[in-house]
Amino acid sequence: MVNTRFVRKEDWKAVMSLYNAWRTEDGSSAVRDSILSLKQAKKRIVQILKSKNGFGLVAEQKGKIVGFIEANQGGFVKTHHSMFVNDIIIFKEHRRKGFGQALINRIIKITKQKKLKLIYLFVASNNKPAIKFYLTCGFKKTGRIIKGYKFGNKYVDKNIMCKLL
Repeated sequence: MVNTRFVRKEDWKAVMSLYNAWRTEDGSSAVRDSILSLKQAKKRIVQILKSKNGFGLVAEQKGKIVGFIEANQGGFVKTHHSMFVNDIIIFKEHRRKGFGQALINRIIKITKQKKLKLIYLFVASNNKPAIKFYLTCGFKKTGRIIKGYKFGNKYVDKNIMCKLL
C-alpha cells in the first residue's frame, strides 16, 4: 500500500536525501556540484510550506519516505488555471513500484479539487523512462525548448508535457 501525504517540516532530511541521490545518479560533476546542504534543504522545505500557491507531497512505504513531488498553481492571472509539477523524485530502488503513480494521482486529485484545467511539467528529452512514465499517466508532449537544460557542458532539449483535466 502506497501512502501519500503533504510534506512536513521534519521531512527535510529525507527530501534532501532524495534530491542528493537523484543529483548524483548520472555521475556528472555539474550535477554533483548542486548537492543540497543541510541548510539549503531546510530552507527549501520551509519555502514549500510557506508558499501560497505551491505544496509538496511525499510517498511513504512502511513509514519511510521514498518519493517526493512538488507542484505550484500558476501565480499569474493568465496561468492561474494550471498546476506546474516542478519535481518528482523517487529513490532508484523504489521506482516502478507505484510510488510515482500515487504521487501523480494525488496531484491530479488536488488539481481537480481546485477546479484547475491543466497540469504541466518539463522533462529532459533524453530522459526516456520519465517520458514513458508521464505518457502512461496521460500526459502528452506538447512542445520542446531547444537547449532547455544544461548538464555540465552539454545542452539537452526540454520537453513540455501537459495533461488536460
